[in-house]
Amino acid sequence: MRDVHLCGRLACFVFCQVLCLAAAGRPSAGQDKAGERPNADSELNAERLGLMKRMADRYELSRGADGKIPLERVSEPVLRWTNPVRGASDGCLFLWTDGDRPAAILSIYPSFGSNATQWDHEFQSLSGAVLVARRARAPVWFPEKPGIEWKFLTDSGSPAESAPRRLSQIRSLAAKFSCTVTVRGDKTALRLLTTPIYRYGDPKSEVIDGALLAFAQGTDPELLLLLEARAAGERREWHYALARLTMWELEARFGDRAVWSAREDRNTDPKRPYLTIDRQSAD
Repeated sequence: MRDVHLCGRLACFVFCQVLCLAAAGRPSAGQDKAGERPNADSELNAERLGLMKRMADRYELSRGADGKIPLERVSEPVLRWTNPVRGASDGCLFLWTDGDRPAAILSIYPSFGSNATQWDHEFQSLSGAVLVARRARAPVWFPEKPGIEWKFLTDSGSPAESAPRRLSQIRSLAAKFSCTVTVRGDKTALRLLTTPIYRYGDPKSEVIDGALLAFAQGTDPELLLLLEARAAGERREWHYALARLTMWELEARFGDRAVWSAREDRNTDPKRPYLTIDRQSAD
């Protein structure tokens, strides 16, 4: 009987130790794995997101030299990004549309070295028309030239009949592009984000289907690719356009063929399609 009792006590002791170890391995209520309150990172992310959305809210964009045709902003950012290579910890991409077609893009991110007390605002026209951006009713960006040039995409086949099959074609065609960015002499391949950041089109219109895609460093969009399936009478064709979203030198190829390039250009001229407005207050 003594052996039986001893075995029972040992079993009970081992069971209690296991429970204690399990409890020690779980964070207690009100504490995460780092010993801090839960969701601290998510609260900071939500705070920064709200801040960037409020900054985007200050802009009103319109089309036409007189600025009388308002553009509509997609309510939520089409992309939230980071770039650990260049030390950018957070950023958002906001899109304005003309009808449902992309017309202008704005990237907002903390100014380098400012610890998110100041922010850079980076505009790029995606329109063939004249645009105007106003803040507090004052024009701050008024590109006089189109921001993109549409081109027929050779060796691309005909757009499919169904939207899911066209999406597959969009991904396949985008994968045939390769892009690089050169920063201070260092040339780096950009990564295609395979899911379009915006999709549009109407099977009953000229633009049957369209997609806006990004080539990124980290998830930071450096170069934008637009693909459109268009109806031209009885024909259906793919067209493309490319647009910068960085001051650094860019190159793009389709297969083994060079199709687009842009030199390094830190532009602060509001009359041009690409503009950077540096060190803006979040207040």
